Amino acid sequence: MLLQSHTGVIDLLPALPTILRQGSVKGLVARGDFVVNLKWSNHQLTTASLTAKQSSPCKIKLDNHYKIYLNSKAIVLHKEGNNVYSFDAGAGKTYVIK
Repeated sequence: MLLQSHTGVIDLLPALPTILRQGSVKGLVARGDFVVNLKWSNHQLTTASLTAKQSSPCKIKLDNHYKIYLNSKAIVLHKEGNNVYSFDAGAGKTYVIK
């Protein structure tokens, strides 16, 4: 419901139930050893953070209006396919999605 990553791509809120109009969750773990925190409102992601427990590539599915920031600076994303982007995540670094 809140997170899928079994294909190697992190998908945030892929099957959010209609009853959960707004909310937040902390501490979900995605494949690749990423700790994920999410907030949503009106069934839309408002902000998320990914903390890499180890250095590794990160693939994430996002609508194109979202950006990913590290230390308040937008990072360069590589387009992999249909709304799938990738970047190299550093161990211990937290990436914010807005």
